[in-house]
Amino acid sequence: MSFASRTLRQAARTATRVAAKPSTAARSYSLLSRAATATASRTAMTQVQIRGVKTLDFAGTKEVVYERADWPLAKLQDYFKNDTLALIGYGSQGHGQGLNARDNGLNVIVGVRKDGESWKQAIEDGWVPGETLFPIDEAIDRGTIIMNLLSDAAQAQTWSQIAPLITKGKTLYFSHGFSVVYKDDTNVVPPKDVDVILVAPKGSGRTVRTLFKEGRGINSSIAVWQDVTGKAKEKAIALGIAVGSGYLYETTFEKEVYSDLYGERGVLMGGILTEGMFLAQYKVLRQNGHTPSEAFNETVEEATQSLFPLIGQYGMDYMYAACSTTARRGALDWAPEFEKANRPVFEATRRSLEFNGRKTYREDLARELKEIDEQEIWRAEQCGVNNIWTRLAHFPYRPVVQGGMQWVGLPALASAVSNAGGLGILTALSQPSPDALREAIKETRKLTDKPFGVNITLLPSINPPDYEGYARAAVEEGVRIFETAGNNPGPLIKFFKSQGCFVIHKCTTIRHAKSAQKMGVDFLIRHSGAGHPGEEDIGGLVLLARAAQELEVPYIASGGFGDARGLVAALSLGAQGVNMEAPIHKDIKEKMISSSEVDTLHIFRSLRNTARVYKNAVSSEVVRLERRPGGAQFSELKDLVSGLRGKKVYETGDSDAGIWSAGIVMGLIKDCPSCAELLQRIEEEAESLIQVREYTRLVPLSYSMSELDFVASGDSIFISYLRFIVLDRLNSDYLWVVRVRFSCRSRDQLLGSALVMWGSQSQAAASAPNKLGHVIHRANNRQSQK
Repeated sequence: MSFASRTLRQAARTATRVAAKPSTAARSYSLLSRAATATASRTAMTQVQIRGVKTLDFAGTKEVVYERADWPLAKLQDYFKNDTLALIGYGSQGHGQGLNARDNGLNVIVGVRKDGESWKQAIEDGWVPGETLFPIDEAIDRGTIIMNLLSDAAQAQTWSQIAPLITKGKTLYFSHGFSVVYKDDTNVVPPKDVDVILVAPKGSGRTVRTLFKEGRGINSSIAVWQDVTGKAKEKAIALGIAVGSGYLYETTFEKEVYSDLYGERGVLMGGILTEGMFLAQYKVLRQNGHTPSEAFNETVEEATQSLFPLIGQYGMDYMYAACSTTARRGALDWAPEFEKANRPVFEATRRSLEFNGRKTYREDLARELKEIDEQEIWRAEQCGVNNIWTRLAHFPYRPVVQGGMQWVGLPALASAVSNAGGLGILTALSQPSPDALREAIKETRKLTDKPFGVNITLLPSINPPDYEGYARAAVEEGVRIFETAGNNPGPLIKFFKSQGCFVIHKCTTIRHAKSAQKMGVDFLIRHSGAGHPGEEDIGGLVLLARAAQELEVPYIASGGFGDARGLVAALSLGAQGVNMEAPIHKDIKEKMISSSEVDTLHIFRSLRNTARVYKNAVSSEVVRLERRPGGAQFSELKDLVSGLRGKKVYETGDSDAGIWSAGIVMGLIKDCPSCAELLQRIEEEAESLIQVREYTRLVPLSYSMSELDFVASGDSIFISYLRFIVLDRLNSDYLWVVRVRFSCRSRDQLLGSALVMWGSQSQAAASAPNKLGHVIHRANNRQSQK
């Protein structure tokens, strides 16, 4: 049985949606697939981009492009060595740009309202009050470059207090030109004796930060409003690189404002959300009899998970070429009609300032956003497994990560996992040398075009392997996801992060997890008792729950997971997915199927390096030697536990050839599916389990509520929500209010599901059959009337 590791989806994938459109998942691409195919070596995050064309010709229109390669890190730091960047405001752009500039080694301080939410967030991100975090007026006084990243409305409201502080010789920086261009409305008129520049990243602050960490960089516009020193343009270019841009395109303040406003109202936000294209198409499909899941898949899912990533990766011309002739004809015929319909949208430009300037704008905005959130189209999307890991843009979509196991994490398995929608992992030390790892990476790329990672486990050894060589080889081959484990991973983590890589660390204790967290890992794998349980004997239920209490970095659960129930349990305990691994020889798979949870042994207890292995003659002899009075020395055990003997197990299928790692999860394994079959089964069964949720609460007897309250949500899904009330006979002052969520396709299924879901709640359960039958009868009658 090939156990595979998967990442989670950006959006929830319910069983009904998979059934409606299984091809969508297969066609989804991740952003990281682009980084994973890169082969250029990176010596520093800011030096990845290769120097390229300076002038681009767009059908006769020539445009100059400024590149990050023109500003290596040493040059950038020298240019700003006498400057202090005072970042005013700590919203989306402030967060992303500020952290990027700080990571580039520049002197950055943050100015926000003391003790407000932004102040607290800045502290969480490592800004220190009195050192790098100040009230706004003090930050401006200390800064030489004032980066005004407040919202447009806040810039207008605070300008009268800020303007006198921007004294001669300072530089005023914006990332949106609205306040300056519409000065008659905002009263934002910069002083005459300062440079005024703009760097406008073409994406959210979160994207600015993510692309910087991946070593890529975002596209940005630059502009100069006022050049007092004669160096304003050069300063804008340098600052653009400092905050995380890869390429910079010159524009004007006016053009940046107009294009930005049009984009927000059109294809970037307004044209897609609320009453835009997504909702219009969704409503038409629903009116013509399509289910919510089918309408969502055809409207949002296929666009965001398949088409948009392809356009971003290869361009619109590639997208047209990759479509069917029918799709091409439809696009060409209807594009002019959509253009005519959308042109009127782009006339309004000032509503956002007027709206955001109101005293109640936050409450008004929250109300409008709530209306969007409650639209059926987005409720259809919010089902099943959906968490931090699924929202990571770099990864595939299923909630399992393959473990990097010695002699098992080879190209065939890693590629099979990735092709099935998960995150395959190559084990570096299964290869005899860094050069051999290079070849394994190349072989894996021939088998999959999806992202995969590399595991480097640091083992106790007198003559350690060339860990640094393995790490550099993988990075130079374009791998951008790494799993570390074993002894102190600090140097490796530091190296990987300097290259903009995503780092997952596997450990068995909260103490070690916190240490890795300080080192800057992106994700943790919490291990609780399979092949390497550690020395503290803390079971998974407690270990994972403690991790949820103690850790700031999200984590994956490992040890004892092999089916959908395990995944749902892990998610309930705070994990973002599960980690699984298994030998791949068919005879070993069969051996695991025929074994149970009691067919393992702990070895190396006396050596304080406990491992769980399959119970055979070899491991039993190791345990016998360890249990002798005085224990055993490693020299007495080394021939029995030799890695070469373990390798023979996996290669030949002889389960008695040596020791081999095995978890008690063997007791759950009953068959031998492929990676694709296993992961699809786990995901779909887990989503089915998650969909059926029960909530109970006590309410006073006088509480006013109809006996039955349900929502019909489509032709194929009979009832979405059922709420019914049962009198608690032990306490007549209270009623049990039970709310159950269903995805049912018939009245019989509704009744069956409700009966199954009806748990024993004190003595109230005694009245369940009669009460429930009455409720279902009422539900049938009301549905018939509708």
